[in-house]
Amino acid sequence: MMIACKLHEVTPPIVKDFCYISAGTYDKSQITEMELEICTLLSFNFHIVTPHHFANIYLRASFVSSSCLSRPACSIQYDDVLVFMVEYILEIALLQSVLVSERPSKIAAAAVYLARATLGIRDLSDTSDGQGFYSKTLRWYSGYDMDDFCYVVLVLHDAQKNV
Repeated sequence: MMIACKLHEVTPPIVKDFCYISAGTYDKSQITEMELEICTLLSFNFHIVTPHHFANIYLRASFVSSSCLSRPACSIQYDDVLVFMVEYILEIALLQSVLVSERPSKIAAAAVYLARATLGIRDLSDTSDGQGFYSKTLRWYSGYDMDDFCYVVLVLHDAQKNV
């Protein structure tokens, strides 16, 4: 609990507070020793990478594609509707148990593709996916081709229709 508090709280409780919570069952040295043991066991790897991390990267790549060239400084301006649609699809993805084994980067790429397809955002200079929804820039940044995440798109699209 102390490790979780240190990661997620702005002002985590001090060790003395955990001694009090445990009704004196553990003293300061026992708590800090156990914290060190857990941290060592986890090799100090506490953060889990989520699809949201990758979605931010892919969204930036999406904004510099030719579909937004008419907007000034499109690489730094975000299309709020696209961002919200991607976030919505990623929230839906959390409820799909079949996607647990999929890589977060693949889920994010599928979400960006599905959001672009839903909103009709195309890259007219690149129609290698048949529709222009997945640009060369997105392929380069994600490292995925359409065939790599087709199954994930189908799962997410089905879930999107049924929400």
